[in-house]
Amino acid sequence: MLTRESLKPLAAAVAIIFTLFQIWFTAFGVLEGTTMRADFLGFVMVLIFLLHPPFKMKEGRKEPAALIVLDLCLSVLAVVIAAYITINSAEIMERMRYVDDVSATGRLLAAAALLLTNPPPHHRLASGHHRSDISGLCLLGRHAALGPQAHAHHDGHDPGMHVPVQ
Repeated sequence: MLTRESLKPLAAAVAIIFTLFQIWFTAFGVLEGTTMRADFLGFVMVLIFLLHPPFKMKEGRKEPAALIVLDLCLSVLAVVIAAYITINSAEIMERMRYVDDVSATGRLLAAAALLLTNPPPHHRLASGHHRSDISGLCLLGRHAALGPQAHAHHDGHDPGMHVPVQ
């Protein structure tokens, strides 16, 4: 029987791999910032989907298996999005907004990242400490779709840096 409890060994394995990845990156690895963030948030999203049900069940009711299967699918989608950004990071970073075409795959995964990272207000991802991680993945989704100028305002200025975007 598929239960949230039965996913804990998988979540533990993901957490161990995540920890080893962070140790490797800190000690030896050299990754581009966008790639590192995509990988980090991919791991975080997988752990959130595996460990936290979308909403609390009423006392004495079990979580339907369909919700657990949905969370497994969303976990796989989070991995695919992070892998796409990691594999295509050079192309994403060099893409020129409004000039270079974005592949259909890139558009689809960017839309999926935006949907995953902009949950309804009552959803588990919309509360508390997950919000900063979700906002980061949302920005990565925009970055994947639009390239490095995804954060620029219509006047060509990046609000965080107050300098024109080249």
